[in-house]
Amino acid sequence: MKKGLIALTLLLATHMAFAQTTIYSNDFESGNGGWTDGGSDCEYLSNDSNAPQGSGSWRIKDNSGNASAFWQDFDFSAYDVVTISFSFKSVGFDNSDDRFEVLIDDSEIEEFRFGNGGWNNNGTRYTSTLTLTKSSYNFNTTNEIKFETTEKTKDNELLYVDEIEITGFTCPANDTNLSPGDIAITGYLLHGHSINVPFYNDDQANGAFSFVL
Repeated sequence: MKKGLIALTLLLATHMAFAQTTIYSNDFESGNGGWTDGGSDCEYLSNDSNAPQGSGSWRIKDNSGNASAFWQDFDFSAYDVVTISFSFKSVGFDNSDDRFEVLIDDSEIEEFRFGNGGWNNNGTRYTSTLTLTKSSYNFNTTNEIKFETTEKTKDNELLYVDEIEITGFTCPANDTNLSPGDIAITGYLLHGHSINVPFYNDDQANGAFSFVL
């Protein structure tokens, strides 16, 4: 396996399947997708060669708080697990002080640092999938998802975000042994690292799959 960042998404269930719903999907080729522009350091661009795919994307820069962010509210109240997938590309980033975050209701879901975790090159399209569970976050009818550049990211360090897809999963109501936190796992594996994923029978967790890349 080639050394590098590998996105691993595992949705495991026994006997009954999860109900899956696409909450949101947009590649920004036909508009800004309904997101709120935070201010002077954020902009939807309809025709830019730096877009991760196509020509439309959101661009954020600097570290000006909401002015360096875009956001939108979603209804997660019906779901046990929510995944957020997106692509991104950086221009001008040069060290780990250059960062961006994905947040829910202004609480950090994940922080991305340039040069760490496989994001090492400007001008390269990267993808990420984040997993949220209702046991860890307060799912409600107005959950705000936000993308924001932070820390020492400067005005000439640009991040382009594209291809945002949000998916909701609902556990079978009559299978009380399954926990969303245990059966929906998204992670990033570097070559030589491993992850263990528990599996369930009708009564209890009785083992784990192990993945080594």
